Amino acid sequence: MTVELTGLASQSAYLAVPAVLLAGITVALFFGRGEPFGTLNDLFSAVALLLLIPPVLGVREKLGDAPGGWLLPLTIATVLGLALAGFGQMLLIVRVIDLSASFVTGGLGILPVLAWVAGLAWLSLGRQLLPTSLGWLSVLLLGAAILVAIFSGLKVGVATWASATILVAALLGWLVALAMAVQPGGPGPAVP
Repeated sequence: MTVELTGLASQSAYLAVPAVLLAGITVALFFGRGEPFGTLNDLFSAVALLLLIPPVLGVREKLGDAPGGWLLPLTIATVLGLALAGFGQMLLIVRVIDLSASFVTGGLGILPVLAWVAGLAWLSLGRQLLPTSLGWLSVLLLGAAILVAIFSGLKVGVATWASATILVAALLGWLVALAMAVQPGGPGPAVP
């Protein structure tokens, strides 16, 4: 495992924490006050998405081929998904695409990320290749994301806000657990 990549991966995950927190605050302000908070939310979301790329690569670097042949293609798909979603947010900010198009770039981009998070849960809880705390936070993150999607679709305001708050809190804890898992000498077995 290269110390440079895993060190960058860990730092990048830690840097994503304030970006996610600011994205959560600005989306709430946007729904209460309007612009410029929507644009700021897009900016912080883009930063957070792009900052996740090194940790995704760091997990692959740390585990190598130990999980089997599925991790490499999922890692590639996840990096491409994060790039699509992150750059889509930036294109929305500069008005190259509209909000509807950003739902496409974000939606398509986030799908492999959700699969990767599910994979982390399995690698942590099923295979014990990563810390169990990361696995349980991955499960919480996925559950909260599902609730947000359901309540948003049903237009249940209070439940949407509550589940979105849980989602942001879970994401913050998950990022810290991810940062610790990929740091050089971090928890979990280092697989050659």
